[in-house]
Formats: sequence, structure tokens, C-alpha cells
Amino acid sequence: MKAKVRHAIYASAAAGLTAVLLSMLPWLLEAEESVGLQALFRLRGPLAAPENVAVVAIAGESADFYGLSSSDPDEWPRGLHGELIDRLAEAGASAIVMDIIFEDPGDDAQDEKLADAIARSGKVVLLERVRSVPVEGTPSVAAVRDFRIQPIEKFKTAAWATAPFVLPTVPLRVGQFWTFGRSSPDLANLPVVALQAHAVPVYETFIALLAEVGVDVSMLPSSRGEIERLRGLDELVRDIRRVFLADPTLKRRMLTALAETSVAGPARASLRALVEAYAGGDSRYLNYYGPTGTVRTIPYHVVAQADRGTLANLDLAGRVVFVGFSERRQAEQQDEFPSVYSERSGLNLSGVEIGATAFANLASSSSVVPLSIPASLGLAFGWGFAIACAMSLLKARQGTALALAAGIAYLALAVYVFESQYLWLPLVTPLGLVLPAVLVGALLLKYGELSRQRERIRVALGHYVPADVANRLAHDSFDPGASRELVHGTCLVSDAEQFTKLAESLDPESLHTLIQQYFEVLGACVEGHGGFVADVSGDSMVAIWAAARPDADLRRSACRATLEALREIEVFNARRGRQGLPTGIGLDSGQLLLGNITVVQRYQYRAVGDIVNTASRIQGLNRQLGSRALVSAATVDGLADLRTRPVGEFLLYGKTQPVVVHELLAPESELGAEELRAWFADALRNFRQRDWREARRLLEQILERNPTDGLAKFYVAQCDSVESTALPADWSGTIRMAVK
Repeated sequence: MKAKVRHAIYASAAAGLTAVLLSMLPWLLEAEESVGLQALFRLRGPLAAPENVAVVAIAGESADFYGLSSSDPDEWPRGLHGELIDRLAEAGASAIVMDIIFEDPGDDAQDEKLADAIARSGKVVLLERVRSVPVEGTPSVAAVRDFRIQPIEKFKTAAWATAPFVLPTVPLRVGQFWTFGRSSPDLANLPVVALQAHAVPVYETFIALLAEVGVDVSMLPSSRGEIERLRGLDELVRDIRRVFLADPTLKRRMLTALAETSVAGPARASLRALVEAYAGGDSRYLNYYGPTGTVRTIPYHVVAQADRGTLANLDLAGRVVFVGFSERRQAEQQDEFPSVYSERSGLNLSGVEIGATAFANLASSSSVVPLSIPASLGLAFGWGFAIACAMSLLKARQGTALALAAGIAYLALAVYVFESQYLWLPLVTPLGLVLPAVLVGALLLKYGELSRQRERIRVALGHYVPADVANRLAHDSFDPGASRELVHGTCLVSDAEQFTKLAESLDPESLHTLIQQYFEVLGACVEGHGGFVADVSGDSMVAIWAAARPDADLRRSACRATLEALREIEVFNARRGRQGLPTGIGLDSGQLLLGNITVVQRYQYRAVGDIVNTASRIQGLNRQLGSRALVSAATVDGLADLRTRPVGEFLLYGKTQPVVVHELLAPESELGAEELRAWFADALRNFRQRDWREARRLLEQILERNPTDGLAKFYVAQCDSVESTALPADWSGTIRMAVK
């Protein structure tokens, strides 16, 4: 056992290390994002739309309303955008993010209208375009320099802030967004600027917390009014980011200070979101809410043309409103990106929807968080070690079942933590690669060892039992080299009545011929139904049906062999006339030991166990009950296709525990008639309830129908016997047998 455990530990450690190496392969890292992360989104399902953001969609529906081109929305009159901004400001939007490029001057009058609306609102954040240029002289194709292309001066001057929003589409889908960078660690991207604009109501508390933990805030605006009048909010975000970059412990101190304040509810959530945004990494994984249209989306013209009552019904107060191209018809999509929720029709999420999603993730601190590299490697090692250990120490079926159950449990856990904690556990490596690889490898090793074991067992058993039995027992995966094996099976014991009297009347040669022919009939029936003869003594035979595990088919085969044997013995006896051998058979099922019995340096392979003794005692009941085939309840349990009737509960001679016995009936037997069986069941129930009169009445009714029913005769005699006997108070019908 120690060697087995030691080998299992070595194999498990090797599997764990292999899993670690596999998890570091670049293509697997890409597969985790393109396949594993998408699977988690699909299994989790869409989320409720965030309540702090909305999208105003420039699409074909609005183009048709204004009679403008839907193929070139950049050429729409900019005065329309000004009217939209006025409506959004009147509706109480906390910030208005224009996901539209305004880098070239247009019609002067239209530009003035838009610039005036931007200035009146004081809440507009404009998009900067980023142009990436490869860096000359560098070997890497990924080395680029970003150039920010800002809106024209009159728009930039009027806006609250400007910021870029660049989305990575490597390898296949948009899975991340930048909070700061790419080109500079303090360059605020659009979602963070939108977050700071939305969090203006808690700005003064945020600055107070910074001051409380020892940060010099003299260079920062001190009041909400100052920040609302500020032009260049993106520069303020950059300055605060630099404060956090300069002090890696600031996040911990800020969160501790926040926990000690009385601020609660949405205000606390906004403050925490600011701290995590400023102190976090340059990029985050998008936690998508669902397919296109999940984030609340309102057509452009509906808002721009809304009166005051309509605006109130649109419920935009306190929301950050993103304005941009968002077409619901795939053929007309322009600003669109592949994502985990891209549809088979080709419909993708628009850039403005992704921007709104990124902002909502930051505001609710719900971005997807992948495991750290050390945690991922530790998980890979532990997973590979655990699966390999289970497969090494357990049997193949048990280990496989446990490993598959562990895989299902891991998948359920991954979905749960993804949904509740936004934590992204890897799926492709542990479930798609490590689990099947370890299972296949372990099963191949076990199969090789099992094949060697079976061959050793087959050779050993072949000295004692028929070849087909040896092959079947060897196939059932016993321990190699064993001289005895604990199995599950059914034992049949037969006995020929009147054998002693018959033996007295025959010479030895005739007796030998008779008994030889008799056992040939019995043995053929046993072997014909998959059993083997384990022992023959005098006129009695012991036959076994054995397997490594409980098997209802084996019990059924033993019962059918019994019925066939009784039919063949009747034919055999009829041919011999007076020299017949009426036979009784008893069956019991359970565990038994097949092993070598050594007697004076001679070996015999025999069945040893309680079921052998019990089957013999059950067989002996046939003489008392006038029956031919009796079986234990354990033998016929669940075999509804066999015809039986309950005989009762007996404390057999030499036994300490009672046994429930049934009579096995041939299909053609009149005793198996439904009416007779029902009468006998009622009689047996009344007997157990001490209603001797009713039990006797039913039994006599059976005998009128079938005078040869030995079982009914037996219970009539029992009624007569126990009626005048002082029975114990707890007696429930058990009949004690004083003879074998």
C-alpha cells in the first residue's frame, strides 16, 4: 500500500507540473480569453441593464426621421447635436459623452450652435481619435507610437473634457479596455473620465479622504462647484492618477479610511470605484451585460425632439449618457466590434455600447478579474495533482466518476464566482486539456496493468474451474496473484431424495452410472446458464454464479437454471421409472470466497461463505414444505419477471438470523395462478397477525383447489401447532426449524 501511495504521489506531481507548463503556453492563454471567457459569459447569461448609464443611438431610424444619410452620420448638421445636448442637459444627465469625432471644422454656423450647446451644458466629454504609427528601427511589429487627434479648438475649449477610447481586438474579440494609457500610464481614457464626471457629487469627500491619509491636495480643486466649472477634467484625472502612481500604498490607506467613515450606500460605492480606478492597472476586462441593446438604448431623434414631459419619462436624470453610432441592423453597422455577444447574423456591439459598458463596470467595481499568474499556476498544479491522485488511488470507474464529478463541480464553481465575484477562473486548460489528458493517460496505464492482472488470474483459476468461468472471473478485475477471491454471487445447492434407499438396491456399477447421468443433467443446466459446479458430494451438488460486483442478471440466470434443472430431472426420472431421484434445490445470494482449500498437500478450488450454508439449509426446507425450489429474498429481489410466492420467515437450523424465503414457480405451474397466490399471501398475513381461524380458512380454500399444495398443508399444520402455544409478545410469524 505504501508503494502504491508513493507511486500515486509521484505520478500526481508529474501531472501537476505538466498542467503548469501547459497553462503557460501562449496559445492556451489566447484560448482562455477567446473560448473560456466566452463560455463563462454564455453559461452565466445576460445581466440586468446598468442603471447609471444610457446610450443615445445614431442609427438608420433617426436618419430616416430627419431625412439624412444613414451611411455617413459624420456629415449630419452639428446643430442637431447641439439640440440633443440641450435636451440631455435639461433631462439631468450627470455627464454627456459624445462618441463622435469632431476633428475637422464644418459649417461655421452649425459648429457655433454645437459649441454653444457644449458650453451651456458644461457636462460634455468629447472623444479624441488616436492614430497609431509603427516605431521605426524596432524589430517588433507591435511597437507603435500613439498620436492623439483632438476635436477642433472651439469644441475642445467648450467641453468639460476630452479623452481617447481605443479598444484592443487581439486576438479575435474585444475583451478589454484601457483605463489609462496605452502610450502613457497617466493618460486617462474615456471610461475613467466619464466615471470622474459621474462621481462629482462625492468629489469633496474624495479629496477629504486624500487629505486625511496624508496627501497634499492643495493643487487640486477643493469643491464640487470648482470641478463643475472646470474645463479640462481629463487633466484633473491625470493629476490624481499621478498621485496614486507615486504611492503604491495609497489604495490600501484610502479604502481603510473609507471603511471608517459614515458614508454609505451609493456614495460609498462611488468613492470605492474612484479609488479602484485610480489605483488599478492600465486595463480591465469587460464584464458584458448582454448582446446589443442590453444597455438601455434610446433613438437619437426621440431624445432630440422630446418635450419636457417626454424627457422626464425617459428617466435620464443622474445617468451618464453616451451618444454614438449604434445600428441594430447588421448590414448598416459602421462603428462595431466583435465580442463575446456577437450574434450569428454578424450583428456586433457598437463602440458606444462598449464604452457605456466599460463605464458601468468601473462605476460598480464589476470588471472581470482574472486570476493572478501565481494563483493560475497554483490552480493548474493543484488541479492536475488532484485528478491524477484520484485516478491513481481509486479503481478506474471510481476514479473516472470522481474526476468527472470534480470537473462538473469546478465548472459550476467557475460560473458561480464569475457571476457573483466577477472572478475569471480558467476553463480551457483544466477542463479542456488537463482533465481529459490525465483521464486518458491514467486509464491507459490502468488498462495495461489490468490486462497483466487478468492474465495472471486467468492462468491461476484455469487450474480449478472451466475456461469460460476463469476468463469471466479474470475479467472482473481481481487482485493479481491471489489464491482466494471475495466475490458476489449466487449459490445453488441440490439434493436428491430417496438416494440412500436407492443406493441400497443397486450394485456399485449401476449406482455410479445412475449418479453420473444425474449430475450430467444438473451440470448441463448450470453451465448452460453461466454457472459452474463448485462441488459434488454424494447426491448433493453446489453450483456458483460469481462476479466481482452484485449482478441481477447472474441471480436471474441461477433461477432459470433451477427451473430448467427441475424440468430435466422430471424427464430423467420418467425415463428411469422407479429408479428416479426427486430433487430439491435451494438458492441464496451474497458474498462468498472462492479459494484454495489445502488438504494434505492437495488443492481444491471451492466456494466458502455463509450463502453456501444458507442455500443448503433452504434446500432442506423443501422436505418440510413439500416444495422443489426455494430461494432467499436476496436472490429474487428486483427480478419481477420471475414467478414466485412468499413462503415466510424462517430461523433455519443452526442460524441466528431469520431468512425470508420464496418459492420459485415454473411458468406452467398451477401454484402460480394469481388467485391462489393472492389467497396464500392473505393466509400468510393472517398467520403473522395470529388470526389462525382466517388463515386456516384461506389455506383450506387453496387445498380444495389444489390438494397437492405442500406449502398450504404445512401452514395448516402450523396453525394447529401455534394456536395452542404460548408465543412471545414480539412474535411476528417467524418459524423456527429444528432440523436441517
